[in-house]
Amino acid sequence: WRSFSDVNRPAEQPRGTDILFATSFMNQAATPSGSGLYACQAGRTVKQVIRDLHGRDHALYNMGGGDFQTIAGAVLTGTHGSGRELGDLASFLTKAEICTLDAQKRTKFVTIEGRDLAPASVSLGSMGVLYGAEFRVREHYRLLERRLLMPWSEAAAVVSNHLAGGDTWRHLEVLVIPYLLPLESLWRKLRRRNTRPYDSARDVPDQ
Repeated sequence: WRSFSDVNRPAEQPRGTDILFATSFMNQAATPSGSGLYACQAGRTVKQVIRDLHGRDHALYNMGGGDFQTIAGAVLTGTHGSGRELGDLASFLTKAEICTLDAQKRTKFVTIEGRDLAPASVSLGSMGVLYGAEFRVREHYRLLERRLLMPWSEAAAVVSNHLAGGDTWRHLEVLVIPYLLPLESLWRKLRRRNTRPYDSARDVPDQ
């Protein structure tokens, strides 16, 4: 229901042969085919996956801020990609189980692996209904976040340096505030969020 598409709000009345269903009931974890992998039904949410992995001292390579999305939604729409060298969840996919139709429009269940994953992953469901997925995971880790407040003249230099590979930061995000706000109030909020205060970009460690 978060999509801008009108696929679930058609202008024309559905025909008797049309089917619209949710995948939220297909939300069970599954047995992966090997180590360093996680498998589940496509209706399992990112939040549920994170809990499963945490219990095994593992984690996703990358994820966005919204853990409410289902694996089917995250994979098929290419969301949760951020960072200089980190792709979205679909880029870590190793296997996809899809329900589709053959040339005679008969139901067909297909397991897709290898090179065929490229067109099947971020496909918005055009190749069929994703009902199962398997993807690579890694050992548990922690992220350290630093937030800085600086004029754009300095921030632009930080961004340019990051894009040129001048630091080892995992991810850089820039929030531009185009309004006149009390800077002292913003400083107090930033200092509370940081482990320790940083007055400028040169004070932030490379790692």
